[in-house]
Amino acid sequence: MLKRCPNPSEAIVGQSVLAWLNITIVYEDPLTFRVAERISDGLVVAADSGCCVRLTMRSFDVLGIRSIRELAVAEAKEADLLLFSIYEHGEWPAGVARWMELLCSEPMTQHGGFAALLVKSPFHPPDAAGRRGALEQMASNCGRDFFIAKDVWLGRPEHYPAYE
Repeated sequence: MLKRCPNPSEAIVGQSVLAWLNITIVYEDPLTFRVAERISDGLVVAADSGCCVRLTMRSFDVLGIRSIRELAVAEAKEADLLLFSIYEHGEWPAGVARWMELLCSEPMTQHGGFAALLVKSPFHPPDAAGRRGALEQMASNCGRDFFIAKDVWLGRPEHYPAYE
């Protein structure tokens, strides 16, 4: 049975205090949301061993709104894991770039990790240095560990590049 702890006062079971796992997921559009949703479902199930999960999901669109961006900075600074479900290619929207600047402008309150799920398209050449490089640098600047997830490919398998 999944333990759901809507507030910290309910995170006490018997004599033990359940650990909290704070996860913030940033996604780009409906497709990357679906990828993030599958991962978050797996994280919640995996954390069902006496841990309460606080999951926050933010789209690129809402990071363009100043008041939400400021709230999202505070949430991300407190997160144990900051997960980016994004495309491998593309420029950062202005609101997202500003959120990234604010996030690393002061020391993080929580040590943790940055993880990237880079959605790749067979119709674009690989661009691992682009967004991946920016996220690795951001993690380093924020004093966090960086992880890259398995490739997520768009399209049908016959369009995937051949690996040897």
